[in-house]
Amino acid sequence: MDIKPINQSQSIGTTYIIGHKNPDADSICSAIAYANLKQLQGHQNCIAARCGNTNARIDAILSRFNQTVPLFIGDVTPRIKDIMVQDVVTIDQSTTCAEALELIDAHDIRALPVINEEEQLIGYISVFQLGDYFIPKVKAPREMRHVKTTINAVIRALKANVLNLHEGEDLEDLYVKVGAMDIRSFSKFSEGGEIPATQSIIVVGDRWDIQQRSIQTGVRLLVITGNLPVDQEVIEQAKEKNVSIIVSPYDSATTAWIIRTASTVERMIERDCMTFGADEKRNDVRKKIATNNMPAYMVVDENQRLLGIFSKTNILQPIQTKLILVDHNEMSQAVPGAHQVKIEEIIDHHRLGALNTQQPILFINEPVGSTCTIVADLYRRYNFTPTPDIAGTMMGGIIADTLNLNSPTST
Repeated sequence: MDIKPINQSQSIGTTYIIGHKNPDADSICSAIAYANLKQLQGHQNCIAARCGNTNARIDAILSRFNQTVPLFIGDVTPRIKDIMVQDVVTIDQSTTCAEALELIDAHDIRALPVINEEEQLIGYISVFQLGDYFIPKVKAPREMRHVKTTINAVIRALKANVLNLHEGEDLEDLYVKVGAMDIRSFSKFSEGGEIPATQSIIVVGDRWDIQQRSIQTGVRLLVITGNLPVDQEVIEQAKEKNVSIIVSPYDSATTAWIIRTASTVERMIERDCMTFGADEKRNDVRKKIATNNMPAYMVVDENQRLLGIFSKTNILQPIQTKLILVDHNEMSQAVPGAHQVKIEEIIDHHRLGALNTQQPILFINEPVGSTCTIVADLYRRYNFTPTPDIAGTMMGGIIADTLNLNSPTST
């Protein structure tokens, strides 16, 4: 079974300080300088960014003052990769029901993706499928006794003591019977049943006669319950007949139930599941799953390899990406997708445009020559002295945006 650690918590999102499309020197320089100020204030998650290419003037300023070109962000539209859980607990088809239930309980999740050796998605198993498997089916008693598993999986589930083991790794269709009746009734039951002895698991206590009869008929597995002792004669006979024999620490009823949990999940896998690509837009996916009630949705690549998993709860959570807009305040000039993420601040010196936010934000708009002018003033306001390189970067933005202090907007 392939088990990977799970971590469903999301880290604090990055805040991108970003200028307008087709950025000029003031847009780039103010983003760099304001990101530096934010970091001096302890906001290490603030990063200078851009949504367009630089030009010769910008490159000359950045080269002169030893600044790297801000990170390019072409689109901040929320996508599935932004909300999916990447560290996923997965299982394979040989996982037992007991192991699947243990993982679901340990990680407080509703579904487990099932993958193959190449990490390609096969389907998923949920607590609902597992629950249906264990619900008694009065009209199908044979099905209630059916277990598709290996003898070794039964041993692990019961934490049993092995007295004789024959071909324990083979996956088999087996049926559980409890030897609780008189030996005469058991003989008729074992001889006249539709299930061959070689597919039978007999659960019995210290009934020597039932143990003997089970071995004589060649049952696949004999399970002695309650940690009761077993005669050496019985063990020797089991070895001669290639009958596996183990001792369970539980009573007969509990033992029979636990054996059912040793069944593999293969026939319970839901193979018809909705899958999505990591780059699909969150809003588009939200519409697609609106009327669907799957417990979880899988994210795969072009080769059907599992990349992540998400639920409706994940898709409704706030996106962690945040923006601080500099040198503009209109959505038509902002990075694509800006209206779908949280805008925390706006620092600008242009006229006001049409812009709505979901909550109050810091909005500084002053009639000065450049946005770098405002950022330089913020350094003074918060009692921080910029380094010569950061001061030079702001100076470059001011000079470029005011045409060497000759534009009408110069202050």
